[in-house]
Order: sequence, then structure tokens, then C-alpha cells
Amino acid sequence: MLAPLAVDFGQGNGHWPVFATSAAITIISGGFLALASSNGTHIGLDIQKTFLLTTLVWVALSVFAAIPFILGFTNANLVDAIFEAVSGITTTGSTVFNELDKMPKGLLLWRGILQWLGGIGIIVVA
Repeated sequence: MLAPLAVDFGQGNGHWPVFATSAAITIISGGFLALASSNGTHIGLDIQKTFLLTTLVWVALSVFAAIPFILGFTNANLVDAIFEAVSGITTTGSTVFNELDKMPKGLLLWRGILQWLGGIGIIVVA
């Protein structure tokens, strides 16, 4: 979320707080999860836990990736934002947003980053 933040800040269009807030929410949530899971015990992963972990990571990534769309795009509701994030992360390529050329450059970069990460994720999983 820092690259789109830098783009919006550099252009001076006023949308950079969207990415600062999104990054803060994501970092704080991740910190809480790290603290909650750091009890000193190590549990090995079997095949069922690996599939569950992979699914939960994709769901959590989609929810956190949707935050900039919720905060930064005035017409985006929760469902549209999550759809857009899942579409990018799964490399589906679908969009629910109209007039992409009028979106802030940071949000367009964020869409591109999500699609790139989705492509890398598909390669890694395969």
C-alpha cells in the first residue's frame, strides 16, 4: 500500500490518506494476530491445516486489499470492494467499477498490484 500512497502523495491529489489509513489498519491487525499467535508453541502443519491456512490467507488478503477501495472510491460498497480485490488476487480480471480513467492513480496502481500479486500467487501455488 506504500507505492500507491507515494503516487497519490506525489501527485498531490489528496487521496494518499486512504492508503495511509489502509496500511495502518492492516499493520495493526497483523500485529494483533502476531501477538495472539506467539504463545511459544510450534504446531506442525499437516495437509488439512495447510489447505485451511491457504484458504484463510486468501480470504484475509482479499478483505484487507478491499480497504482502499472502500475508503477511496465513493461509489464502492463493501461487496463491490471485496469483489474488486478478489478479482485482482485471483487474476479474474473482472471489474465492477465504471470510468476507470477517472479513478485516482493510486487506486489504479493498487488494482494493478493486486493483479500482479495474483499472477505471482498462481505461479507459486501451481
